[in-house]
Amino acid sequence: MKDMDIAVERLNKAMGKKERILIYGDYDVDGTTAVALVYKFIQQFYSNLDYYIPDRYNEGYGISRKGVDYAAETGVA
Repeated sequence: MKDMDIAVERLNKAMGKKERILIYGDYDVDGTTAVALVYKFIQQFYSNLDYYIPDRYNEGYGISRKGVDYAAETGVA
């Protein structure tokens, strides 16, 4: 996948610096499944982890202001 190396490098950096990591998904079946799989995988190695799935009706599809606010409120850099 294009730029996967950049994403992996950033994830490793976050884990090394003990940053809070938020896995942000979406509400459809593949989105919730992806969040669950990534969360369960990373949880084996790292515990400062959270996830966010936006509300279909109130936030719509994609990144939402409410989701970004949730990240800020819970200490995600």
